[in-house]
Amino acid sequence: MHRPLALLLLLAGPALADDGAGARGFFVAGGVGFTSGTADATDGVDAGTWIGTGGHLRVGEELIDGLTLGLQFQGAYGAANSGDFDLGMGSLLVDVGWRPFTRAPALQVHLATGLGGGEVVAEADGDPEGAGVGAVHALGLSWDFPFGDAGPRGAYWSPSFRWVFVPPALDTEVGFHVFTLGVDFSWYSGRG
Repeated sequence: MHRPLALLLLLAGPALADDGAGARGFFVAGGVGFTSGTADATDGVDAGTWIGTGGHLRVGEELIDGLTLGLQFQGAYGAANSGDFDLGMGSLLVDVGWRPFTRAPALQVHLATGLGGGEVVAEADGDPEGAGVGAVHALGLSWDFPFGDAGPRGAYWSPSFRWVFVPPALDTEVGFHVFTLGVDFSWYSGRG
C-alpha cells in the first residue's frame, strides 16, 4: 500500500530539487481598503447596496517561482446606503497567489476559497436581516511596488482590488458580494 507513495516520491525527487532560481521563502501580507457590495437577506430579499471598510491578513510560502500558497483571514463591515441595515462578515481562506507574466512580475492574481459568513442586522422592524455561514470565494489583483531597493527579500506595497463572494448556504438565503479597493503591504523572506 505504501509502495505507490514511495514510487511517487522517488520519481518526484528530481522535480523538487533546487533549480537554482534563487531563494524562496515565506511571506506576511495584509491590507485595508474601502468596501462596497450587495447583500441578500433572509428568504432571498435583496437588501440592497452597502459601503464600509475591510481588511485581510495573509501568510504563506512561495512554492515555485511566481506561485504562492497561504492562508488568508479577511473581514468587512459596512452600512446600507438606505440606512436599513448594518453588515459584518469574515472568513478563513486558502489563498493561491500567481504572478502569470514574466514581463510584468509585479502583477499578482489571487484566488482563494474557504469558510466564513456574515450577518445583516436590521436597523428597525421590517428592515432586511439574516445571517449565513458557508463557503466563501475570492478573486483579487494587485501590483507590487518595492519599498526602496527590495529584491527577493524585502517589503512591498501594492494597490489592490478584491471581490469576495459569499453564496447563500444551508437553510438561509443570506449572501454577499464584497468589492474592496485598497492597499496591501507585504514582506517576503525570499521570492523567485
